[in-house]
Amino acid sequence: MMATSCFFSPYDSEKQKINVKTPTEKIASYTTGENTALNGNTITYGPYQSIDAFASRELHVHFENSKPALTVPTLTREFQISHLLGEISVQEDFFLKNDGARLKGQFSRLQHQQTANYHASIPIVNQLSFKLPSGAHSAYYKDDVGNVSTSNFREGKDSLLNIRPRYPIFGGWNYTWFHGYKVPIDEFLRQGKADTYVVKIPFVENINEMTVDRAVLKVTLPEGANDIKIFTPFPVDSQSISIQHMFLSSTGHHLVTLEKFNVVREHSSPILITYTYPFWANLQKPLVTTAAISVLFFVSMIWGRIPKSIGADKLHDRHHQHHHHHKKSK
Repeated sequence: MMATSCFFSPYDSEKQKINVKTPTEKIASYTTGENTALNGNTITYGPYQSIDAFASRELHVHFENSKPALTVPTLTREFQISHLLGEISVQEDFFLKNDGARLKGQFSRLQHQQTANYHASIPIVNQLSFKLPSGAHSAYYKDDVGNVSTSNFREGKDSLLNIRPRYPIFGGWNYTWFHGYKVPIDEFLRQGKADTYVVKIPFVENINEMTVDRAVLKVTLPEGANDIKIFTPFPVDSQSISIQHMFLSSTGHHLVTLEKFNVVREHSSPILITYTYPFWANLQKPLVTTAAISVLFFVSMIWGRIPKSIGADKLHDRHHQHHHHHKKSK
């Protein structure tokens, strides 16, 4: 780890003291100097007197870390709001990388099982836990191969999804998967004046032990939503509103997309999206569905009659010709 042994400030300081805490007491080496002390897992630099503005003193600390260093190159969160069903469908796509100490040699499943007692001291990922909103249900967990059965979902006020990857994720290894669930609409949505609604969604969740290189939040609004406004508690790198056509949609759904790089747990603050949604918009999807079924029924009825008519005419013509030729032969 590299840092500075004094606080970087635009002002002159009369007195400064810096404490550097490491996750373990196994410290191999650290920068020493005047007024430096080591106590357990804490290194104290100072107090120092009369520090100039913008002063900088570089220090190095080398320590052992037995925990995985989890990095997410890409995280995509998708929310689909349905007023008609009264629920929100959520899906999270994870690309996870363990940047901890790399595995030496080849991986052996047998050896991994035999050394299970030592896994706590190895930077390895065997399982992950995700806190889900209250009332979450219909949870699933899939990876590139398909559905993964090694998961446990606990419904209730404190919903929890525990997933176990198909293989242990050692240092330098990657794992890609997606999980999802459904939640009652009032968990994220509130109705304001008249036909105005406010949806409040955390930009990221469950990344306390992770750093995210790139996070994308996608929110699909119900068909018929208008006057859309976005409010973010921190700057994002890009945001857009586009039209997405889905199955049996007529005018299309508005899709709100937000993107940000270098995301940490402090970016778990909620994003606010407001929109208007008139009552008649609830009838738009059922009417389109009914019209589509009616057209399909009408076309199938006409299509079913045309081949029968043509077949009967051909059969009648053949019978007439055969009868005519038979008379001639007489």
